[in-house]
Amino acid sequence: MEKPNRFILQHGDYEQRRIKKGESKVFVNLASTPFHRAYARGTISAAQFESAKEYEKRYLAYWHRGGQRNILDTSVRGSSLDAESQQEASLRAKERLEEVDGAMVESEREIVRSVAVNHEAIGENSLRRKRFRLLVSGLDNIAKVLRLS
Repeated sequence: MEKPNRFILQHGDYEQRRIKKGESKVFVNLASTPFHRAYARGTISAAQFESAKEYEKRYLAYWHRGGQRNILDTSVRGSSLDAESQQEASLRAKERLEEVDGAMVESEREIVRSVAVNHEAIGENSLRRKRFRLLVSGLDNIAKVLRLS
């Protein structure tokens, strides 16, 4: 990866870090997602930030599982033990996602998903704005369920 230009370094949130011992330092973008940027700017709390990361992790664990089979495909292939364990894993991932999804109303869920998973822009970080207000309340609800706040 190339070194970010002067403008990007001035307006972005980059830091030089050594990835492996003995190697040269590289620039790492600390604000790679909208919720990382909001946290770096201080517009969301640490609990809200952790909630966004946890929601993204649980959503991707359920919907973007590795392997070629779709998780909704329940047909048995190969040994029955392998099929059962794969189905059980997908059910556990679904339950973990539903635990945090159930804490929010539909409008909050849509905003949290668009920001945390799809990395769409938050917009103006002001409680006067409906999108930001729904994002913050959705993340607060997740934090309550996960006991982060």
